[in-house]
Amino acid sequence: MPGVVDVAYSAPRIAGTSLNWWDADYNTLRGVAFANGSDGNSQGRIDLKPLNGMAVMLTHFDMGAYSNTSMGTHITISDLSGNVLFTYDANVGSGSPNMPSGFNGSWIGNDGIRIEWRDSAYNVGIDNVTYEMTRAIPEPATYAMLSAGLALLGLMARRRR
Repeated sequence: MPGVVDVAYSAPRIAGTSLNWWDADYNTLRGVAFANGSDGNSQGRIDLKPLNGMAVMLTHFDMGAYSNTSMGTHITISDLSGNVLFTYDANVGSGSPNMPSGFNGSWIGNDGIRIEWRDSAYNVGIDNVTYEMTRAIPEPATYAMLSAGLALLGLMARRRR
């Protein structure tokens, strides 16, 4: 979305590469993103970075396995500061019936969201990534500063009396 969110695709284990696109056979998904390499040496990454002072809330994505099977993968959802919001370490996709795995949540990152899958990103593809823009959630330190400021104002008002 121009002017709202910057989307960056990468395949960090192979220098200078991005994700690839494939049309079919990742279960029932059509038009998936996957990484180069092999199943033991592949990693896919998608970064969603807000451009307008809002926060990003990841709500859904699908993962499918090539070719119409089930495959183990390691998925991590984190904010761009590195705080892990969700992990998954199991199989995605199903050969019978031929279905992808869907992931639903409300993962929020004030500075952005990172979706990362590894060690199978060559034969595990991602599709149907949905997100929303939401108001940024104040950090706990912001509440602490607000409380300290209010306490100081209260002390000053009490002292005047």
